[in-house]
Amino acid sequence: MRKIDKIMLLVLFVALFGRLGERILFGAEGETVRNPLIVRAALDAPQQAIGESLSDSIIEPSPPKANSRYTGSAFALSRDGHWATATHVTDGCKRLDLLQETSGGSFRRVRVDGWRALKDKDVAIMDSAQGEPGLVLAATLAQANDRGFFFGYPKGKASAGFAVHLGRSRMVRQNGRQRIKEISDEWAVYEMLPGKKIALGGNSGGPMLNAQGEVVGVVSAGSDRRGRVNTSIVPTLQPLLRFSKPEQRPTQPLTRDNYVAYGQQLRRTGLVSKVDCRT
Repeated sequence: MRKIDKIMLLVLFVALFGRLGERILFGAEGETVRNPLIVRAALDAPQQAIGESLSDSIIEPSPPKANSRYTGSAFALSRDGHWATATHVTDGCKRLDLLQETSGGSFRRVRVDGWRALKDKDVAIMDSAQGEPGLVLAATLAQANDRGFFFGYPKGKASAGFAVHLGRSRMVRQNGRQRIKEISDEWAVYEMLPGKKIALGGNSGGPMLNAQGEVVGVVSAGSDRRGRVNTSIVPTLQPLLRFSKPEQRPTQPLTRDNYVAYGQQLRRTGLVSKVDCRT
């Protein structure tokens, strides 16, 4: 066999194996995911029972430095000027602004007038004079093997991500002597676009959507190396309902073929915005 033939066979083998591996791990659209590493959670168990069966993931956030600027993400709850983000995005901030992307790719600044955190949860509510149509908050927990779609501004750059739900985990935030435990959903990140590397810093506070475009969690933590992202669980979001006036849904279910375009739509209309924190 000629050397060129061997090379062509090798290329064909790699392409076929890569596609087969993707289907085995993640399934085609509409199929059940068959990744043997995925944890199937006891979805009918009460929240307390779920928490008792989980191991702790220790998160030690670095305290914000004085006279610095940090970025995160947020999403609209209503036209009344209510927004949701992660509590740690607001920690130590003397001033917060929303940077809303325009159709031309520039940003307009919207001053945040006030913010408050849910007790012992990494979810916060921000208020501004300007609001946008609210995203729909999901009523049911994410289930093992569900597809998830998250949007935000990692490292200040617009991005869209696709993930698969692994199950529940328990985040333990260590702030000095204080330990705050919170049950979270854990997701395996499959891709983030644009780019070839997973970069999660700055996604905190952005929404994780299910295939119906409903918010099933607020992005709270992640590991670039492990390709994991943690979000708040649906029961944690219930206090947001009193501020929510949902209007925004996708016209068709979200898939790997259309979620990037939908994320751009959310950002370009200001429903998902960048958070600018000044300490």
